[in-house]
Amino acid sequence: MKYKISEVAKMLGITPEAIRYYEQQNIIKPSKSDSSGYRSYSVWDMHALLHARSYRQYGFTLSETADLINNCDLEDIIGKLQDKTTELEKEAAYALSLVKSIHHMQEIMADAETFIGKYRIEQRPAMYRLDNEDQYVLIKDPQIKKETCRWIEHVPFVFTSARWTKEEYEQGGKKHYFGLCIEEEFADFLPDDLPPYITYLPSRSCVYTVIQSCPSKRLTPQRLQPAIAYMREQGMSLTGDIISRVVNYRKTTDEYVNYHQVWLPFEE
Repeated sequence: MKYKISEVAKMLGITPEAIRYYEQQNIIKPSKSDSSGYRSYSVWDMHALLHARSYRQYGFTLSETADLINNCDLEDIIGKLQDKTTELEKEAAYALSLVKSIHHMQEIMADAETFIGKYRIEQRPAMYRLDNEDQYVLIKDPQIKKETCRWIEHVPFVFTSARWTKEEYEQGGKKHYFGLCIEEEFADFLPDDLPPYITYLPSRSCVYTVIQSCPSKRLTPQRLQPAIAYMREQGMSLTGDIISRVVNYRKTTDEYVNYHQVWLPFEE
């Protein structure tokens, strides 16, 4: 029994153009009428198309699919399927990490909206930091520029962050530094031997708060004075640099607005 291309397309749920494309790749070989030139397809052709679609759904390219059907023996196919399994497992793990990141960001945004001017004690997550900006000006060092590009490839796990030094605050200065951070659990791409421009920040107890930021309201250390006052009331003293995570970045009518989760390390 032979079938027209329109019948095959309808039965398999693909377009006639796709069927012709598979034919061009020598995956199927329909017979042609000498008188009319019309193609006709057998059930063997349809089975080949179904197997080809299976390979395509696994993620093989059309040329790879043609190679699997036309050139590979059973051992070759098993090996290529194992390689594809490894690839898909990595993609699935990445997708699960993205889902985890989305849930975490939802929690962060909901908390930031309601926690301005409030304080609690919590563990700052362990993270790595790359300072790449000084007072809203990108650092020109070529190595830092190159590393910045590499880190940006790992967004959304990499996030922007402000840093205020303890010394700058105590001296009444106005400087802050921006950079990129990534929590330790997502930092597999970093080398074991860290270069000097990457800093590891271990998890530690901090006073946590949220502040709002916009271009018209600079992030001077003095913005943190209410949090420092709270620490003093609780018998705590600042023991290190203050780190933030920028969340909920958006554009209002006049300017950009965002929130900073802020961690102030303390000692009682």
